[in-house]
Amino acid sequence: MQPSRRSHQRDRGITRYGIFGLEVESRVPIEASPVPSTDGHRRVSLEEVAAPALTELWRSRDARSIVDRRTPHGRRVMSIESHPRLGYRIATPGHGRYVVSGDGTRIRAELPRSPGWRWQRLLFAQALPLAASLHGLVLFHASAVAIGGRAVAFVAASGNLGSLRCSRRSLLYFIGGGIAENGGVFLLLLALGFGEVSVVVPLAGSAPLFVLLLAYLFPSVKSALGWRIVAGVVLIVLGVALLSR
Repeated sequence: MQPSRRSHQRDRGITRYGIFGLEVESRVPIEASPVPSTDGHRRVSLEEVAAPALTELWRSRDARSIVDRRTPHGRRVMSIESHPRLGYRIATPGHGRYVVSGDGTRIRAELPRSPGWRWQRLLFAQALPLAASLHGLVLFHASAVAIGGRAVAFVAASGNLGSLRCSRRSLLYFIGGGIAENGGVFLLLLALGFGEVSVVVPLAGSAPLFVLLLAYLFPSVKSALGWRIVAGVVLIVLGVALLSR
């Protein structure tokens, strides 16, 4: 999906979008798929309000700070406050401010004069997931793929976005490991085609011994090696040798 470069334009009609299991009603265009109207079981209204109106709405001493993220130099990155009557306020410089009602049915937003993809980052990353949670839905910080009609997800605890990032060095290790793994399978099949099974299988079963020897090259792994691991590797190799006789 390519983000829209247009600013948030007001539309006379209300469009309904299906997002995170919610039916979001909005006059502001959102980069999501429109859906037909339903029974409104999990309906959320998104309203654009002016900055002074939102400031006046949230002018309360009863608000409690939940999140206050700042750079090492003290510049605020994101803040989230809660109020027993008004709900939650989410604010990020350059991405707008959102007030989510306590029951998750209403989102009032002060949108910056910037391309839609910029303010929608905060909408999709914080405001709508919060509304979904208030509706009783459980969302994960995740990446997912569909395999065979099923979803396979890679999840991590909130705040650990770095766990899904891959550095260049890690990517090289990943590619090298994939090549070695698939190369080993190819060589095993090739050996079975040219040699005797009674000879090839015991040799292939000795792979844990080589893994154990190579582990001593990595200090972080070497420190975790103990007699139980060594004994387990030896037993695995002996078991494969006995079964192949």
